[in-house]
Amino acid sequence: MHMIAPTDEMADLIAVHSSDIYEYHFSTPGSSFHSVELNYVFGAPFSGHFADEMTINGSVKQFSDEQRQLCMDVIRLWTNFARNGRVQVLL
Repeated sequence: MHMIAPTDEMADLIAVHSSDIYEYHFSTPGSSFHSVELNYVFGAPFSGHFADEMTINGSVKQFSDEQRQLCMDVIRLWTNFARNGRVQVLL
């Protein structure tokens, strides 16, 4: 309620002046909090460091193949959006 409602309201206000508004929801098992996706945007599963309070000193000993694949998918999505403004949906 504290994150989604204000975000939706802001998007509605901006939409009055812009034709393209994009929102997304990102969550993974055990870590669905504000900005957790940035760990995947900036390659944390490959560097070995997560920047969140879910780890001890930001370090995670082992990342799963699923986390590394998710990281590659998120990087691809953000890069493609930045490059050409196209939105791809992953379910």
